[in-house]
Amino acid sequence: MAGTRQYVDPGYVESGYVAGGSIVMSDLIVSNKDVTADDFRDMMANGHAPTYTPFRPFIVGDYDYRFALFRTVMKTEGIDRIALSKLDLSVDVPDITDRGQVTIDNPIAGARVTFARSFHKPPEMSFTMKGGTVFAIPSFEVDESGFNVWLKDPVSGNKVAGTVSWTALGY
Repeated sequence: MAGTRQYVDPGYVESGYVAGGSIVMSDLIVSNKDVTADDFRDMMANGHAPTYTPFRPFIVGDYDYRFALFRTVMKTEGIDRIALSKLDLSVDVPDITDRGQVTIDNPIAGARVTFARSFHKPPEMSFTMKGGTVFAIPSFEVDESGFNVWLKDPVSGNKVAGTVSWTALGY
């Protein structure tokens, strides 16, 4: 039919692709005008997912983010299709260390310590006995914001008073 255009229902296209394979379709652009190759390149270069800031070139460094998206843009000078067979992405967050000392005056209640640094996950804890009337073993519960600690006499099983230094290591 010369001179006519047929439009495809995006919902039909999506359900057809999903049924045919395991893909994820996101941020589908529906337009009421023709999209030229230049328009498409501009959308890929300047577009971004809703609620995210525009994409920018990745430069190794320190970034603060909660959720992140990244994209890979490939170009070819010829007519061959580009295929991406493997992509490795590594994100390393710096270790966070916090330390201090706490005196447990009330053996039954123990002591609550709030971290001076912010952790994203409960950190690893280490304790060193600094003072008290008997040798004691630290017992603790830790979360992202701090920890509760008690000292326990290993011979009698009783909770005791004392002082410990502590170190928290995490990210």
